[in-house]
Amino acid sequence: MALLTLSTIGYSVYHYGRYAVSNFYSQLMIGFGLLNVVILLLNVVIGQEKMLLNGSRWLRRFSTRHTFIRTGRIAFWHVRFGLYGRLRQLAVPLFGGLVLGTMALATHTYRQRTTTLPHDVQHATTQPFYYGQESLAVSRPGVSADDSLLAPQHLTWPAGTSGITPRIANPVWSDKLPLLYLDPHLARLPNQRTRSEDTLRAFLQDIQRGRYDGILTVFGKQIKAYQQPVLLSFAPAFDDVNQPWGTRQDSTLTLYRHAWQYMVRFYRRQQLSNIVWVWCPAKPSTFIAHYPGTDYVDWLGVDVMNESATSADGQTHSFAALYQVTHNTIRMHEAYSIRQKPILLTRFGLPLPNANNSQWTADALDVIRERYPEIRGVIFTQR
Repeated sequence: MALLTLSTIGYSVYHYGRYAVSNFYSQLMIGFGLLNVVILLLNVVIGQEKMLLNGSRWLRRFSTRHTFIRTGRIAFWHVRFGLYGRLRQLAVPLFGGLVLGTMALATHTYRQRTTTLPHDVQHATTQPFYYGQESLAVSRPGVSADDSLLAPQHLTWPAGTSGITPRIANPVWSDKLPLLYLDPHLARLPNQRTRSEDTLRAFLQDIQRGRYDGILTVFGKQIKAYQQPVLLSFAPAFDDVNQPWGTRQDSTLTLYRHAWQYMVRFYRRQQLSNIVWVWCPAKPSTFIAHYPGTDYVDWLGVDVMNESATSADGQTHSFAALYQVTHNTIRMHEAYSIRQKPILLTRFGLPLPNANNSQWTADALDVIRERYPEIRGVIFTQR
């Protein structure tokens, strides 16, 4: 039973990773399991009567030859039983103090409100669950205004103009967690209605060549001066051709991965420890083919929008049905580390308000809490 309990704990830690060791309730159950192991092993030892009898005889013979051991045993006996006597006398006062202390701690915990954001956002501890919204008109059933901890903001990075620096505009996040999307704005050639693939490739190559190091440096100084955690995502949904910077060409997606890795290394060399990197692909296949690696990603950004216009059957679907493919892709990924990354639903909800919006969202949040502990935040979105 002791070995079975240890095996169960080991499998849980392996399978759930930091969700098992960073969750207070999991820690509590692991502690109970280890305590049970100790009790079982003590029973095993107590059951070895011959071994204990031989040990007792040897100890008595050894004690008769060394008076200091006998003296020490007698002193230990007096201390032990003296402590037992004191505990019996103070049992009622100690119990009363314990009850009062527990009540005071519970009251303090209930009244206490977090006034500063946690600095270990990279590890996505189980508290809090992050909420945000792209529009104030978005319906958020069951979520109060105080729960809106994320403040999404899109910043335009004007490619081809080295003298313009993206800025953190209107820093009004005294009690919120900024989520900054760095959206590339690609220049078009004359007489060209849309940007070309070559323009995008040249932009990504220029990032790796250091052409935009000056812009990144100034932007990094603004983030560092903020002195609070900042979620940062470069080119969200870069594999969605509907985005101005989106592409489905494998070679360009590879350049995106290298540019992402370059930016992460660049800011780490500048010791920007308050950046939390949110990698936001749009297609499940991108998780497999172009994952930057565990050292370059803190959070995974995923879109789950109930869009009947883009579904194969033209119907709306439950959250579980929409999220299941991405969930399976991440859980079955060959890189075990990706399974331990917290997930932020960067686009979540129905594209347009309707009568079923609130019910769909409420049902989705219930499913997230019950079945998908890896999801640690949602951004409510409507077009």
